[in-house]
Amino acid sequence: MRAQSASMIVVFVLALLIGSLVMLFGYRSVRRILGQAETATLLTFKEDLESVTTTLSYGSVKKADLKLPDSYTTICFADLDYLGSNLSPELRFNVKFHVINDSVQDAQANVFLFPDGSQSFLVGPLIVEGGFACANASAGRVTVGFEGMGNRTKVTVR
Repeated sequence: MRAQSASMIVVFVLALLIGSLVMLFGYRSVRRILGQAETATLLTFKEDLESVTTTLSYGSVKKADLKLPDSYTTICFADLDYLGSNLSPELRFNVKFHVINDSVQDAQANVFLFPDGSQSFLVGPLIVEGGFACANASAGRVTVGFEGMGNRTKVTVR
């Protein structure tokens, strides 16, 4: 009887160990897949935005309803030429502008996704009234107007 109890304990411990390992590796796999899905959504968003800004001919206007990736609530557009020469004191103290300012000085990005500004990218030369403009998402979507201006695209947020 004692041998049977000891073997039951060993079987129970092994089952617990195997179950824990399956859950750990399953969790890691699901987390990795979700991370890849977020990356794919972000790349699709970037490509869609680049497509809109680079394909407009002079004078053509397009209103785009953009779906932001799930973890972002605001999109900001920056006019690198304007901000490079007209840095007003109001902009220096804007919380979002600190992230934008770092990229503007190096001309690395002109589109920023917030709440943290961790994602930014360059989509081509933009014209933005006042240097930069932001649009808050409503149900994960923002409506942005684009107008072809020759070699640049004018952006209007609503």
